[in-house]
Amino acid sequence: IYISSYLVFSIWIGMGIFLILRLLILVTKKIGFIKDLVYSVFSIGFLILIPGNMFILNSKENNLSKMYIAEDFGHNILTTCEKNAILFTNGDNDTVPLWFNQIVKNVRQDVTVVNLSLLNAPWYILHLKNGPKKLPVNFTDEQINTISFIPWKKKNVTLDVPESLSVVIDTTNIEEKEFQLPEKINFTVEPTLGDRFLRIQDYILLNILNTNKWKKPIYFSVTVREKNFIGLKQYFRLDGFAYKLIPFKNMFINPDILETNLIKKFRYRHLKDESLRYCKATESMIPNYRFVWIKLLDYYSKNNMDVKVNLILDAISKVLPQRLLR
Repeated sequence: IYISSYLVFSIWIGMGIFLILRLLILVTKKIGFIKDLVYSVFSIGFLILIPGNMFILNSKENNLSKMYIAEDFGHNILTTCEKNAILFTNGDNDTVPLWFNQIVKNVRQDVTVVNLSLLNAPWYILHLKNGPKKLPVNFTDEQINTISFIPWKKKNVTLDVPESLSVVIDTTNIEEKEFQLPEKINFTVEPTLGDRFLRIQDYILLNILNTNKWKKPIYFSVTVREKNFIGLKQYFRLDGFAYKLIPFKNMFINPDILETNLIKKFRYRHLKDESLRYCKATESMIPNYRFVWIKLLDYYSKNNMDVKVNLILDAISKVLPQRLLR
């Protein structure tokens, strides 16, 4: 995509070439038959020289043949989720790669991707509610079209937990083995717009949780900001590039699930290639790899599982670039 300055450059380049041609005309008037040859060489030379110079100077910086960061990042978020999950994302950079994987690569099309930023727009809510995946929202279309900021005071919210809900626990943790499925979970939702209102996205999120009734797994991408968690963080479990909502407090990771996702399911194509140059948006994705690996490594280290520690350290050295390990 050319920026405006290229238009100005093109004008000056054209004027320069025109001047050179005028000079050639004056010089070659007395040469006769050589004139056509000079014109041809000059024209071909410029046609090759100008684009060729641009190619030589810019090809390395703009070579995207090994640039799989965004595609793999989206793939890794999707493969973190269980079947038919509802996945909440933050904005463009963690949503578009997911759409690409689902639509173009046919990866995990069963997952419903919900962009929290767009969830403030009635048209988007209607699109998800009435689309093929039928996002669980129990508002009518008329209510959605007229929805606005919700007057809200700090409030304790309760979600019932069905007895039939199945939750995979950490079998190496004695305390988790003794956990009993609670009847409900409680969390505090504070105003998210000033100190008096709830944003539309938060109100719809609460509605989805209540309507879903734990039927579909709920996930939040690791890129979602904490202010968008509406008080649910204590019930999050890190499964990879997404947190899963579970009915237990402070069960931060399940090492078996996290290790399987990181080692067997995730893609890391050319992530270690230090010669690749990324834009700021792409560069901002990369530290998430270090975050999830370090969480798993920290768990094994605290539980004195030395064999696992060495396994994870070896895996990290194979997939992560050195700049993330310093």
